[in-house]
Amino acid sequence: MKELLAKAQEYIMRHGRSLERARFRHAFGGGKAEMVLYELRRYQNRDGGFGRGLEPDFTTPESNPIDTWTAFRIMDGLDIAADHPLLGSTLAWLEKTPFQRDGLFFFTIPSVNDHPHAPWWHHDEESEIQGHNPTAALVGFVLKHTERDHPWHALMLEKRKRAIKDFLNEPSTEMHELRCFVELYETTAPIYPDQAFEKTLIETIDAALEKDPDKWFSTYCVRPSQLILSPRTPGYARWRDLVEREFQELPQRTNDEGVWDIPWKWGSFPGAAENAEKAWKGIVAVETLIRMKAFGILHG
Repeated sequence: MKELLAKAQEYIMRHGRSLERARFRHAFGGGKAEMVLYELRRYQNRDGGFGRGLEPDFTTPESNPIDTWTAFRIMDGLDIAADHPLLGSTLAWLEKTPFQRDGLFFFTIPSVNDHPHAPWWHHDEESEIQGHNPTAALVGFVLKHTERDHPWHALMLEKRKRAIKDFLNEPSTEMHELRCFVELYETTAPIYPDQAFEKTLIETIDAALEKDPDKWFSTYCVRPSQLILSPRTPGYARWRDLVEREFQELPQRTNDEGVWDIPWKWGSFPGAAENAEKAWKGIVAVETLIRMKAFGILHG
């Protein structure tokens, strides 16, 4: 594992974005959380939202829900203070963003089409709303980071009830939307436990997971680490052996650069697509190593 960490570090420091370098230093080199936030601010706009290619597969500079969701996830990994100004400005943008309809935040926004982007991010009327992706996750972050007497907290609590009701009526096994519900559970279960939600979430994760290790790295499938985000994920004990098996195999799956290949390609926008792939290799490396540390597989 030490060799894995050393090789990944070499790639991240040489080819990764400054944000991923700061995240790596914070997780494994004693770097300060404030340095991660400093780098994260580079992707924040004056309105408080995030854009500017924080999610590398689309590059619109305009603030949007997906990039803001990504920023929340990074902030949550740092356990920043509830009154931190970066958190406050992000919540303020989300509260007033025009990119929401019928209680759901947009998946894509029109300006995505004006800048290099992967085809699956191309904006049209049908792509604008993608179920509860990213709404369920964003609702969870807001509830976690606002006081119960805040007027918006009550509104978001209603959104949570709607999201859970929709999920119970028709559980989604689509990996990305299901991940949003896992995040909703992890951020809100400590303050708003819901046994029915937990039970259905466990059943749905179990149905979505590919349990044959031989298929994890040879087919497009849902590996354990893509839905079991932390030891707090409901049902973790049931899949613990699978999680550990995946983490034990990951060091054998790195490329010559010491990180993991990205299994998706844009097929458009040469140059920008290559930059995105390079950025993603750094992101996947950092997030994989951080998750391995969270599960006690890797120490640093």
